[in-house]
Amino acid sequence: MENRFNVVPILAVVLHDETSDCIVSNQAANVDYLHDEDTKHHSHQIAGFLMPYVGRSLELWGTPTTDSDGLGPMTSTYPAMDSLSTTTNLPISEEQLLDLVCGIQKLSKCGIVHGDICNWNVVLTQPVLQTARLLLIDMGDIAPGYEGDADALGNLLLWCLEHSAELKDTAATRKWTVIAAALLKGGYLDQAIGVLSPGKRKDSFKRRPISTKQELKRRRF
Repeated sequence: MENRFNVVPILAVVLHDETSDCIVSNQAANVDYLHDEDTKHHSHQIAGFLMPYVGRSLELWGTPTTDSDGLGPMTSTYPAMDSLSTTTNLPISEEQLLDLVCGIQKLSKCGIVHGDICNWNVVLTQPVLQTARLLLIDMGDIAPGYEGDADALGNLLLWCLEHSAELKDTAATRKWTVIAAALLKGGYLDQAIGVLSPGKRKDSFKRRPISTKQELKRRRF
């Protein structure tokens, strides 16, 4: 799921039993226990999900901290764990945005909706041996007033533009990000991918060939 759809998979579902007021985790070792509990009570409600930790959400990225010797920023790009302040210089690139949009396009083609794409549901991974990626978490119920994954992606691209110096300090990158966001908010996932792909940008703006009937109709007006 991570490689193809940019979505962090759920390892387990945590259920809350209101009758016994206990927390039950749907793990392999407790399958028989859960079955027995379900035969006694029918008030289980989902309390949360267990997922592998792949990074901090964009909302929780904070300003870089300094080391104890005062020698400048620490080598780690993660903020202090007790910091909730967000920085305006997140290490987000155009390639990472393209990767994320491609993942959602593939998810859409499978008929699946994430339901709540936003900055707090997107994590920036920090792998040691490969390029960092933007991954989605908390996939499930559709948020109230949600306009769809494409529209939400458009809003996310604009949020990233405001919080990444790499995106906004280069005029060309800023331009293509804004255009891609506008296309996404219009529901045009394929065109947005073309705009974010340097080798496909010219094709994204080419006029589609029209038929002879369409040409005649156009000339009448």
